[in-house]
Amino acid sequence: MCFLKLQVPVATRDGKPKPNAKKVRAYGPGLEPGQVLPGKPAHFTVDSTDTAPAPVDVSIRDADGNAFKGARAPVVATGPDGLHDVSYVPPPVGEPYDIVVAYNGDQIPGSPFAMTSNPSLSDVIDSPTAAKELESGKQPDFIYSKNGNGMQRKGSKGNVSFTSASI
Repeated sequence: MCFLKLQVPVATRDGKPKPNAKKVRAYGPGLEPGQVLPGKPAHFTVDSTDTAPAPVDVSIRDADGNAFKGARAPVVATGPDGLHDVSYVPPPVGEPYDIVVAYNGDQIPGSPFAMTSNPSLSDVIDSPTAAKELESGKQPDFIYSKNGNGMQRKGSKGNVSFTSASI
């Protein structure tokens, strides 16, 4: 019985190390769910210090794997030490999306990174005092909605809406 033994090259023909996407990692607040805000730049780092230099490609994809419509292309700034700073602007609130990171054409471990954009409290609450109380963990007496959907009294389970009446 004869078995075929294949050896995978770790270097190119000229003796230089071959880029390996499995040795690349990405990290930072721009890849942490709940840490990105819609329309505000997010950042993360791609670390390729443990492998040979190669192109880094980052894209934003919708839930179906297509390029996210209306999204600006991520910007990759390559440093001389194998660290790449990536910045992108997240899509609108609640829209799920994936950050796809490829190194030398191959996806890195963890890619695609599943994300959604979250609003900041000041984007949805019209009261600076209520926003500060919520951020500190205290429940304010009333929360007023910026979009006119009403307010909620402390301890209540529903919203109260106000409309104007003319006489």
